[in-house]
Amino acid sequence: MTVAHLEVVARSTPELLERVCRVLRHRGATLEHLVLATTTAIASTEGAPRTRIDLQARLRNPDADLIVRQLARLPDVHLARRRDEDCS
Repeated sequence: MTVAHLEVVARSTPELLERVCRVLRHRGATLEHLVLATTTAIASTEGAPRTRIDLQARLRNPDADLIVRQLARLPDVHLARRRDEDCS
């Protein structure tokens, strides 16, 4: 089993964290660490502030590639990627 480090960049919506957690739960991932940061920027075309979420997670799962593909398909996700380390 591997330890997968995931990075997700998404548009902030009230249901985003719930959707991410649902993907992890349905795929049997064990979440070990989660860091969530928000960044607010002014959109040049609309003038209204837009909030971006940067989420970093460390989890144990035998098939993290599938999780990354499913996270990338969520409506508000702009980027989902991973890097692995061997589990001792």
